[in-house]
Amino acid sequence: MTRPVLSLVHGMGEFSDGWADTLVNGLNGIITDQLEIVPLGYDHVLRRQVQNWRETAEELRALSGEDGQMTDLLDWIEDAGTDNKKFIWSYAMDVILYRFHPPTRRLILTGLIEQMAAKISQILLEAPMTPVSVMAHGLGTAVVHDAIHHLGAHRWGGQPNGFGPNIWRFRCITMLSNVSRLLESDLAQPESIVRPGPRPTYGHY
Repeated sequence: MTRPVLSLVHGMGEFSDGWADTLVNGLNGIITDQLEIVPLGYDHVLRRQVQNWRETAEELRALSGEDGQMTDLLDWIEDAGTDNKKFIWSYAMDVILYRFHPPTRRLILTGLIEQMAAKISQILLEAPMTPVSVMAHGLGTAVVHDAIHHLGAHRWGGQPNGFGPNIWRFRCITMLSNVSRLLESDLAQPESIVRPGPRPTYGHY
């Protein structure tokens, strides 16, 4: 019998590869025998952005000359990710970048959509009746909301979207510490397909 699938998406902060291993291992033999847990992540995009800024600061320093204000600014940027600014760059900046920096937001959403689509496509090929749910926390609730909307709302080549809710639906979408409404950007939630509704309503999840 095919196990139901639960995708987990982290919130703000630093999450390296294997971030969910401790949780999955802790559930071994209790839940994982009955449930396949699939961690999904986007933190690598944010960490790469911080690293890019640090490298840019190093290049600018060579051009700054005796400009004291520029030097102070570059010192602050180059300090990104070190312990004394760890909270700012590893937590608060995650939220700021996602909400106010569209290029970073697009990179995050593109990556998460690709991860979701790959897993769902595999399921549709191997066991199409497998129930798939997603659980997100904090910043991840906004990322998941926007990713699911873009995954299922757009038509490709004039054809129905194979991931649209009229064709395929998540069994359950769980948002913990939901901030998706607070972090609305170009996608307003009243226009989103990701919202509660009666099961027969196939125009949204």
